[in-house]
Amino acid sequence: MRRILRDLAVLLILLSTSCLVAQAALVRGRLLHGQNNTAAGVAVTVWCQAYGRSQASFSGGDGMYYIPNVPPGQYTLEVWAIPNNPPMTFVIYVNEPGTDVNPIYVP
Repeated sequence: MRRILRDLAVLLILLSTSCLVAQAALVRGRLLHGQNNTAAGVAVTVWCQAYGRSQASFSGGDGMYYIPNVPPGQYTLEVWAIPNNPPMTFVIYVNEPGTDVNPIYVP
């Protein structure tokens, strides 16, 4: 009986973990600067009052950024392009399995 209960507990943990993973999405987009030049090294976060801020992501050499494990819902995308200034903000809707954000032009 103990073994059955232990196996059932392990199964429930595995099922709940897979449900959490299935509910998370990837947010990705590209930051551009000037005449379609990419903007590298710019901080990007998503924010929702219910979930708080995501971990900061930085745009790569090609201007692309990726923010993993974002639950579906409505968020504010924050782009921190100019130090010591407020971020540029955009409302986005995250869907499973991922959301592509339109290119953003930064100063």
